[in-house]
Amino acid sequence: KTIFRRKKNYKMKIKKEIFILDEDLLCLKWLWRWKLLTTRALAVGVYKSKKLEMTYRRLLKLEKAKYIQPYWSRDGKRCLWMLNDKGYQLLNQNFPNQFRAGYKTENPNHDYWVTAIHLGSWLSGRPMGTDFMSEQEIRRLEVEDYPSWVPKSKAHRSDGYWRINEN
Repeated sequence: KTIFRRKKNYKMKIKKEIFILDEDLLCLKWLWRWKLLTTRALAVGVYKSKKLEMTYRRLLKLEKAKYIQPYWSRDGKRCLWMLNDKGYQLLNQNFPNQFRAGYKTENPNHDYWVTAIHLGSWLSGRPMGTDFMSEQEIRRLEVEDYPSWVPKSKAHRSDGYWRINEN
C-alpha cells in the first residue's frame, strides 16, 4: 500500500538582500570615521542627491539589512546612526588596509558632540587646502600611517585634528 503525503503549504519569507550603492559605501565609511551621525548630516555630507526623507528611508533599509543601527541621544531628541558589525565587516573585507582594528564608540554622546564640532560648517565640503583626522582614525591607525601633519604619538589621544592651510 502506497501512502501519499500531502505537502504542507508554508509561507516562506524571501529575504531580500539590499544592493549597496556607492553612496551607501560612503555612508558606512563616514560612520566608521565619525562614529555617529544624524540623518541630516548624512543627507548633507553623503546622500547629496537625495532629499532628507529619502535619505532617512535609505538609512532604514541599511538598518533592516543590519549594516547600521540607530542610537538615541541621551536627551532623546536626536536619532543618530552608527555602524553595525555587518557594516564594519563589509568595509573591512573590501578595504582591509583602511578599516582595521575595530570601529565602536566608547562614549556615544561625547562622540556625537565632538563630531558636530569637528565637522561644523565643513559638513557639506571642506575648504580647499584643509583636512582633518578623526579620533577614530587616531585610535585605529598605526602611528606610521598618520598623515605627515598629525603628531606621531599615541601618548595622548585627542578628539581629532584640523589642518588649515594658511595660503
